[in-house]
Amino acid sequence: MSKVVHTMLVLIQDHHDLLMLQQCLASLTKTKNSFCVFFNQGGLSKDALHQELQKFDLSYVILGDGENKGIPFARQKCFEYIWEHRSDCTFITEIHPDMLFPSNWTEPLCKFLEQNSKEPCVSPGILTASGEWHPHQKGTSVVDMPSVPNEIISLLKWLQLPKITEGFVHPVMHRADLLQQVGGYDLNHLKGKQGYEDDYLLLSYFRELDLPYNWKPKVNLQSMVYHKTMAQRMHFTDIEHEANVNLTGLIQRFGKQAVDELNRIHQTELIRSKPAKKVVVLGENTDETCEFGQHAVAVIIETGEEPLKHQGFQKRDLHTLSKPEITIVTHPFWVTKHSELKPSFLISMLNDANDQIPRYFQFYKECLYALSNVIIVNNEEDFFLQSLRYDSVFFIQSTRNPVQNTSLYPFSEKEELLNELFSCYKHKECIQHIRQQQIHRKITVLKRQLKWDVHNEHIIGTLAKYLYLNGDFQEAEKYFFEAFARNVAFQRDDGLLKYYPWISLSQCRQYKLVEAINSFGILAVTDENKQIYECLLNEYNAGRFGTAIAMLMFALGDWLYADQLVREDSTIQSMDLIRNIYLKMKHYLKPATDSSLSVFYQLNHLDQIKLKGEIEELQGEKHRAIHYYLQTACIDELQLDAVVRMQTAESYLKSST
Repeated sequence: MSKVVHTMLVLIQDHHDLLMLQQCLASLTKTKNSFCVFFNQGGLSKDALHQELQKFDLSYVILGDGENKGIPFARQKCFEYIWEHRSDCTFITEIHPDMLFPSNWTEPLCKFLEQNSKEPCVSPGILTASGEWHPHQKGTSVVDMPSVPNEIISLLKWLQLPKITEGFVHPVMHRADLLQQVGGYDLNHLKGKQGYEDDYLLLSYFRELDLPYNWKPKVNLQSMVYHKTMAQRMHFTDIEHEANVNLTGLIQRFGKQAVDELNRIHQTELIRSKPAKKVVVLGENTDETCEFGQHAVAVIIETGEEPLKHQGFQKRDLHTLSKPEITIVTHPFWVTKHSELKPSFLISMLNDANDQIPRYFQFYKECLYALSNVIIVNNEEDFFLQSLRYDSVFFIQSTRNPVQNTSLYPFSEKEELLNELFSCYKHKECIQHIRQQQIHRKITVLKRQLKWDVHNEHIIGTLAKYLYLNGDFQEAEKYFFEAFARNVAFQRDDGLLKYYPWISLSQCRQYKLVEAINSFGILAVTDENKQIYECLLNEYNAGRFGTAIAMLMFALGDWLYADQLVREDSTIQSMDLIRNIYLKMKHYLKPATDSSLSVFYQLNHLDQIKLKGEIEELQGEKHRAIHYYLQTACIDELQLDAVVRMQTAESYLKSST
């Protein structure tokens, strides 16, 4: 059995097409152990095509009845035949009848994939009829093209280079197991006859295999193939319509962000920051922070180009430090000091043990989260809560009780995440991709667990929450109802409060507003919820649906989406809602915008002075902060508590150092 199986779509429209096919097959016979799966797209009957193929020393099978059913359909049928009848093959190629192949063209491609186990595919370089080398010198004619096939093949051998570059061209060689894992070309989404099928497959690899954010398909220039690019797809009728059908399917499968991901995948240079050289950690000495050095009050980690664990640590006095690229804060009281460093990037990484500190912890935690670029938590329920409130929240299992053998796993999950963040912290889209990968992996694991434990309420409920965060709101709603049903069946009495807020959120994100309000109504047993429910009904009955959705999302804790709606929907004019979002998300701590200033100036005098004090405190201006807090105390003596809060934090920080 051959470890490489070739696939080819055959459409013969005239004598010229037939001649190219004959020349292609003649060159392909020089490749060892060639087995081909042909799909007859038309022009020749199956018998006539069989007669042509018998002229060449090839093992093959013919699929298709001579009808042009489109590129995705034909390619997928070839793959499915191989998966069923040639399951022992290692690699699958997609080749065309207008190509010429040197005798050894598959060997460098096989070797590359064998040596790079995470790469799903690789292409050879191609030489076109105009004398251009693709992809690395596209647009420039570099050689005069001979007309005789043998001379072209000799030229291909001369053009080979010991170089790997980025790009995607046909022919392409796929790793057979990974191609089957992602499913090839899903005809439920690729219903058009041509267009975007290659992009669809690249996105499938990128998403389904959890490839790194900066992954791009590779081209091995040690293999060169001639591709005349006769563009037979141009003979389809209404090709623009067919392509748009596939584009619609692609976006339905992968979302609107797929366009940005494709743009990045097809770019010629990697989007990647230079790894951070200076990272300062502000926090306390706990088992959780010891990875960054003992008594980590102010620690510089010289990461260089090597992974985090291999680097040493330096303890420094805070005032001797120059501006770092990244600051990691592991205790919320330190948020008042990070402003002195003015880092480019702030990571909050609080320990669950910190919640044992009863007083003022929550205020500084909320301030820290509002200012952070990335939030890392080690409690899964806290992860769900904060993910509804802030961007770029990650969950890392606590390392207090390690389950991994450190000799086999030299880096903890936290270290792996930090190394990734250090490499791409300047690109928000990269950080979001890392987070989506984490969520996608968790969904895959939970669905696998559910197959073996179908009645486990915790697994079902947790899966539903991850699906919600992944944007799969319809599926999330289904699993929330299933979790609630399990809760009732096992005679537990906490299911209503556990699942109905999420059910209402999921319905709201599907714009099922009536169902969402009704679900919230089931929760309206407290005076506060009854009042919110009345407001929701009033907004709905008045036809102010945008306001009703934003109000409901905010009440149920999805501050991020409520805030997005308020910013994007000009019909939302509820000042109470806008003010509450502004205060809860602490927008006043962030750089001022026209909209945020507008909200600030509509606050009452006491609140304005109070917020000015918080801004000064978080910027390290202690005396100015106290000045504002004392002004508020003249109006309301309870505001003196803010001064006590500052003193408590200062005392804690002095004892830590």
